[in-house]
Amino acid sequence: MNEIDKSTLVWRYKESLEEFFKAVWPIIEPEKELVWNWHHSYLAEELGRRMKMVGNNDVRVDDLLINVPPGTTKSTLVTIVFPVWCWLSYPGMKFITASYDESLAIFHAVKSRDIIKSDWFLELFSDIFILKFDVQKKSEYQNNHGGHRIAVGVGGGSTGKHGDFYIVDDPINPKKAASPLQIDTVNDWWDKTVVNRMVEPSVSQKIVVMQRLALKDLTGHCLGKPEGKYFHICLPAESTKKVKPKPEFLSEFYVDGLLDVVRLPRRVLTFFYGEMGSNEYAGQYDQNPIAEGGNLAKPEWFGYFNLQKLEARAFEANKKLTWDVFIDGAYTEDELNDPSALLCTTFFENDLYIRDVAEVWMELPELVTFVPSFVGRNGMNGESRIIIEPKASGMSVAQMLRRLTNMNVILDKPPKDGKTERFKSKLPFMEGRRVYLLEGAGWVPMFLNQILAFPSPAAHDDIADCLVMAIDRVDGGRAGSSILGFGVTG
Repeated sequence: MNEIDKSTLVWRYKESLEEFFKAVWPIIEPEKELVWNWHHSYLAEELGRRMKMVGNNDVRVDDLLINVPPGTTKSTLVTIVFPVWCWLSYPGMKFITASYDESLAIFHAVKSRDIIKSDWFLELFSDIFILKFDVQKKSEYQNNHGGHRIAVGVGGGSTGKHGDFYIVDDPINPKKAASPLQIDTVNDWWDKTVVNRMVEPSVSQKIVVMQRLALKDLTGHCLGKPEGKYFHICLPAESTKKVKPKPEFLSEFYVDGLLDVVRLPRRVLTFFYGEMGSNEYAGQYDQNPIAEGGNLAKPEWFGYFNLQKLEARAFEANKKLTWDVFIDGAYTEDELNDPSALLCTTFFENDLYIRDVAEVWMELPELVTFVPSFVGRNGMNGESRIIIEPKASGMSVAQMLRRLTNMNVILDKPPKDGKTERFKSKLPFMEGRRVYLLEGAGWVPMFLNQILAFPSPAAHDDIADCLVMAIDRVDGGRAGSSILGFGVTG
């Protein structure tokens, strides 16, 4: 390459993040063809504008929120390529990048470093900067002009280090998005830690890039700040009457109402909707999360069955129905406290059938006496199991039932996540109309009232807990097991 050609390419790539991105793609993804879409051009232009503002020490007008669906190359553009590109014009810029897991943040940083260390990059840009040999860790590296890149986990420390750009890419683990504690922890970290990690508070910029996961996730938290603090780019997978992109003029670029007709055609979105259920899909693809205050499940999701007809179907299929009881125990006589719930179910032809539900306020001796009577009225056989939530009260119930009866009593695996998170992971199973209630049963209104109200803090959740346990166990852990990581025991 002669010097004229080299100078032309260097100028071309310094001037355009889009052109630079296309050039380095084979370094990042050598086995995958780049599919460029209009939204990449728009995001690249906005990022370039912000780089120039920081480079010129312009007073920051706002920070940047970017909401885009999964699989749209958001991390590659914003977190991997953008920092490297900035160093071509301002090699002294400092970057801190964060993700919900430190290993993910390091993965992004290493990808950026791979670009810088490539032969192609060194041939063109080594006159501008090179990495320092003595500071080249995966999680932190510097160049010979004082620019640095530090990768941290959300909530993790970068004590003493500051950034001209603080980029947060996927601040919340999708598996933890239903946990209020997790969401509050992230938001608190953003307000109290990140704000103090800027090189120049009036100039340095913060960028959040994520898919929406909950009403009060980091995007929702930031949008709750005084108007004008954040510039919001919101790109739902589909533009509809209820969901439109922001800024609104971007609707003009949607083709047949779709953000990306190659990556996310309608057939793919339909598949995701069926796999994830409407609630998860709404957040991650529509960028419009449902409220956490209730009404996650819908009444039309639940069907009804006749016991005699179900038994006849099982007989014709040469199958035996085995009824199990799930117990969420909280022994107390005080109705202001949580009751104990019992749920009698069977699993037949991939569907869950609920035969009986009871919610009782009893002390431990009374509860232990009640359980055998509940079992007796529900046709349970020698293969039936009593499956109990493994909290302290449940362990006491299990111990006494084992001591006083010959029933097959099993403690379920301890849950690893919060109640709302576990419940949401089972919504696709419910929405698939795979839960049937005994027609005409007196407990049905009580059951539906609690399930449809969940997770309202004003309502009990013991029946909801039992339903989650039942779905997780009878479906072999498939319903939500990839999200939660716990399944069948016993």
